[in-house]
Amino acid sequence: MREMVVMGLDLSLTSTGLVVLAEGLMPKSKAIKSKENAERRLIDIKEQIEREILEYEPALVVLEGYAMLANGRITALAELGGVVKASLYVRKQPFIVVPPARVKKFATGKGNASKDEVRLWVYKRWGVELKTNDEIDAYVLAQIGLSYLGCPVQCKAQQEVIDDLLKAYPKRGDTCESAG
Repeated sequence: MREMVVMGLDLSLTSTGLVVLAEGLMPKSKAIKSKENAERRLIDIKEQIEREILEYEPALVVLEGYAMLANGRITALAELGGVVKASLYVRKQPFIVVPPARVKKFATGKGNASKDEVRLWVYKRWGVELKTNDEIDAYVLAQIGLSYLGCPVQCKAQQEVIDDLLKAYPKRGDTCESAG
């Protein structure tokens, strides 16, 4: 049986963070960028994500929810999110969406942490350094996905995030005990 694989996606029109984690292995991380304009950019980013899904066949994709204070960018982010979610749905790819405050809480223990605090805690908790904040968030999303599927959490705040997700989404896929 193949390793349990989870993909974290921090969607952005300028630099989508993508991290693939398999239990016990080093993460695969990248920032997806597009030189396209307008709607073609949405399709380009979606197609790049689809190629990664085909390559890694994740048991679960974890998306960051919308930041409602995105100052005029919420419409464009919503369009990208809709395109990506529709693609995942059509492919029958299991996915969940995690609010930004929950991503921060899972990483740092508090939901209002700064980007720098999240980066520091990713290094402290998991010993991982990544190039961009988008990749850092995608890494935390992938860690959330592993825990959602049954891998152990490290602290009470992480368990609270997983408990909230289990209320919002029916549990699907492999667990750590059945993977490998």
